[in-house]
Amino acid sequence: MWGVDVSELKEINQDIERLREQLHELVLEKKCHFVDEEVTRLSQQLDMLIVKHEKFKLTK
Repeated sequence: MWGVDVSELKEINQDIERLREQLHELVLEKKCHFVDEEVTRLSQQLDMLIVKHEKFKLTK
């Protein structure tokens, strides 16, 4: 990748995968209650990481 700090991008990818797995487990635990406060909070964290990942790719 052109000028991208590969280690930082790798860390962001690992964080995204970790949160994605946590969200999946939580949704199963909550029996797919997507309006659950905890599910919403975790989903928002995942969204923020994905946006960070995309911005990082564009700016580096």
